[in-house]
Amino acid sequence: MSEVKTGRRATDNPRILRPKSAWQTHKGGVYHCMVYLIAEDEKGFSVVAAHLPGVASQGKTEQEALANIIAAFEEAFSVYKEQGVRIPWTKTPLEPERGAVPRWVIVHA
Repeated sequence: MSEVKTGRRATDNPRILRPKSAWQTHKGGVYHCMVYLIAEDEKGFSVVAAHLPGVASQGKTEQEALANIIAAFEEAFSVYKEQGVRIPWTKTPLEPERGAVPRWVIVHA
């Protein structure tokens, strides 16, 4: 399993990174994906993919929400692979909700 070391922020999860640029493909089926993290009024967090429509998740904590979006990406990638289609990345990121915080995650496909 490869690991990207640039842009890492202080966290227990090495797959959560600081924002730097658009999504990127790395060697070995590894994707560097931007997501938007949104704190919910009733506690907890929602998270949506910035460059892949339909990929979203949530969690009770920031870490849980980010781990859940990684799982959502992995599931989406497996469906695209199964169907034999390319991942439909968008060139322009989704417009973030007000108060959304951009984060980067590393996803192994």
